[in-house]
Amino acid sequence: MRQSADLTGLAPRTGIVKSTKPNIAESVEKVMLLLDWSGSMEAGMDPHSSYAHGGEPTRKDVVRDGVIAITAASEPSITAYGVTLFSEHGYTLVDYTTNYLKAQAFRDIRSLSTMLDEGLRKSLEGTPNRIILLSDGAASCGVEAVIVYVVEAIQRHIIIDTIAIGGADDTLLRDIAERTGGVFVRANCAEDLIEHFEKLETRAYALLEDHT
Repeated sequence: MRQSADLTGLAPRTGIVKSTKPNIAESVEKVMLLLDWSGSMEAGMDPHSSYAHGGEPTRKDVVRDGVIAITAASEPSITAYGVTLFSEHGYTLVDYTTNYLKAQAFRDIRSLSTMLDEGLRKSLEGTPNRIILLSDGAASCGVEAVIVYVVEAIQRHIIIDTIAIGGADDTLLRDIAERTGGVFVRANCAEDLIEHFEKLETRAYALLEDHT
């Protein structure tokens, strides 16, 4: 049985300041990194693994390393990143920023629930140009609840790219990407994740150039 934890009121780790009105130029693409931070992400990368074996990186470790690598290599004049975590609730850890030290900060949140609908709801509040969703695909909420926010993204012309981490069931993640005009990929290690991030960045730059 899944357990849950109330994430209300949690704040980023000391020294990280959230801005409610980030000063981001209109020409900069706002990308929200929507990260599954539920209990299943404590497992290893093996789709059939329920926990990480000694010394093996967890799915959270892989996501954290990938986010740090890709933001460190990004160009602040082109992309501003935000970070939203979701488990039982969606929680914006970092508002859109071109200070990538902020985007690389994580707080450990322990909850076994995976309410993807809450994560999408919270991400859409920040008026992103694009969302990159990383998850092992094991959502606790019903598909219908997720589709409500997918439809909203479609109506607002917001692309959702999805990256499957470790988990075996990627049907929902594929569907979200296809419906919103995004790309679905699977990452089996940190190197895969970084490579996929880079490809998504390249694709995003091409789309921006097409509209300028």
